[in-house]
Amino acid sequence: MQFLPIPALTDSDLARFWAKVKRPESGCWEWTASTDERGYGRFGIRVPVYKAHRVSWTIHHGQIPDGLEACHTCDNPSCVRPDHLFLGTQADNLEDCARKGRNGAHSHPEKRPRGESHGCSKLNASIVAMIHELSGKGMPSTRIVKLLPVAVHHSTVRRVIHGERWSHVRRVSDDEELQVEIVDGAEPESGMNGLFGSETVGPYGKA
Repeated sequence: MQFLPIPALTDSDLARFWAKVKRPESGCWEWTASTDERGYGRFGIRVPVYKAHRVSWTIHHGQIPDGLEACHTCDNPSCVRPDHLFLGTQADNLEDCARKGRNGAHSHPEKRPRGESHGCSKLNASIVAMIHELSGKGMPSTRIVKLLPVAVHHSTVRRVIHGERWSHVRRVSDDEELQVEIVDGAEPESGMNGLFGSETVGPYGKA
């Protein structure tokens, strides 16, 4: 896998970076801002976005040589603590995962933000229900986005409709009121307003 080299960080970049990290005396240093779908931190430096743990390695050790990845000894993708990282090839990383019988995306599911517990999420279960309600009536995402109580891009709405985002909340009824439920196997999350089973949600919120 090819990664862009991390550019030189300014004092402002460093201040922004560390403002997004919780650094306890022991244990993982948790990235608290945006993450990708696998739970790895995302940090923008003058437009390009880089993996936060790779930025942390670069801050402490310099550039990562081509062909090498920054791997986690702690198997926590949101961790940016430099002594929890080591350099290896993609094969090394896969071998490490296989040896431990797990991978970083699943060994710490409670660390992986989902839905409303994600710090950058503008949606909630009621708005997701509203999106499915309007989509079920044949409304395109470009119109739905104009009716939402929050500002999001229509591509986000489209991903919700197709199950690429908020897939743990799904439509289960075509009745006038929409039934939504947490899909079996999805991790419960904080901020779901008690939605840990089936619950009736109208197009603009709970019934």
